[in-house]
Amino acid sequence: MILKEGQVNTNVQQNALGYSLSIHNKMKEQNLIMIYEGYFNQEITNSLLTMTEMNMEIGSGDGNIKRKIYDVMCECLQNICKHSAKVEQKDLQDAIFLIGSDSEYYYIASGNTIINDKIDTVTNCLNYVNSLGKDGLKKLFMEMRMIGNVSEVGGAGLGFIDMRRKSKENIDFEFFAIDEEYSFFSIQTRISKMQ
Repeated sequence: MILKEGQVNTNVQQNALGYSLSIHNKMKEQNLIMIYEGYFNQEITNSLLTMTEMNMEIGSGDGNIKRKIYDVMCECLQNICKHSAKVEQKDLQDAIFLIGSDSEYYYIASGNTIINDKIDTVTNCLNYVNSLGKDGLKKLFMEMRMIGNVSEVGGAGLGFIDMRRKSKENIDFEFFAIDEEYSFFSIQTRISKMQ
């Protein structure tokens, strides 16, 4: 099809309109409060935090739950900004962040490209953090802050500890192979609505 100047391709326009409705309906069906996919930097991170804070409806307006969600969001978004693999391929640079809910929990999830060489370190760190109870997490958090210890992932260990402490739930994670050099790292935590 050849279009003249100023003429709109109605097939593309109709597909985009239908697609936006489809995404809208899927987000409502999945109770997604916010989803962003693309390039991340500190400015975008700050905007996402502000938008989510303004748009998120916390049932009882419990400030404690809202603060925990905000803190976990900060850690997820910082993980994307600081620890995404630096790659030349545009499609591998993009990451994703989302927040949703169900009747019991708020879910905060993110995903980004990571170098395969870091998978074992991240896995060991998350498995260790998930294995600790409340007292163990508090002790480890204080030790790392006092001695300024930074994990091999460049500080992500402290962020994972904080996410686990704030959510009081294990952190779910998975790696999806992209190629021999990179994988997509997905992480999710949840915060109970009943605090």
